[in-house]
Amino acid sequence: MVEQIKKYLSVPEPQRDYDKGWILLSKVCKNRNLLHRLQRKPWPEKLYYELGKLAGRIDQAVLAKNAAKAAKTTKPEKETAPVKVSSGRIRVIKGENRVHYNDLPKELQQAWDENTLMYKEARSLHEKLKLLAKGTDEQRQPVLTRLQQLNQAIRSNWDKVDNYDPDKKPEVKKEPVVDHKRINSNRAYISRNLKKLENNPQKKDLRNRLQERITELVRAGSGFSDEQKARLKKLKLDLG
Repeated sequence: MVEQIKKYLSVPEPQRDYDKGWILLSKVCKNRNLLHRLQRKPWPEKLYYELGKLAGRIDQAVLAKNAAKAAKTTKPEKETAPVKVSSGRIRVIKGENRVHYNDLPKELQQAWDENTLMYKEARSLHEKLKLLAKGTDEQRQPVLTRLQQLNQAIRSNWDKVDNYDPDKKPEVKKEPVVDHKRINSNRAYISRNLKKLENNPQKKDLRNRLQERITELVRAGSGFSDEQKARLKKLKLDLG
């Protein structure tokens, strides 16, 4: 493991893969809070400092320099996993900025809940890695790959939660003007793509786009031929 860390640290910093470094650290670091902090939000200076200590490749002067550099960067946030409190789960984003679970829209609450489950899975995988300490790289690789996937998914979900702005007004989708030109365009689109959906009824995006065009035509009072009606109904598209 020391040789792997040395090899990783021999790569110039701008070219290092942060996730690979985190995975290396997770194999030997017992500080779960530190690992969660480094996983939650990239902190390269701290990651490289911890790896350098483990590899024993940095002299005391460099170690002190890196420690000082890490300390000057943003201080570690409080534990970012959901915390139970009387007013609902909360998450500290930065300083005193807090997000309350109960104040989030449904889709962001779902992202938060997903992270709770993924943290649990990640902890289980870390324990599995300990049991594979003397195993082969081939045995460890599936676990490491899954950990990397979880890391990326968790980070993506927290970014969504952190960027939530309760004061931002939702965008109002403008309804297209259904004039003669739009009606002809809708008819042409349905004719071009109906066969594609018949060949592959599971194409959800295509189904949704076809339904939008059909709904516009129905609202505009424009009908369909008997043959086309039968094909659309067979695909369980709504003809109003």
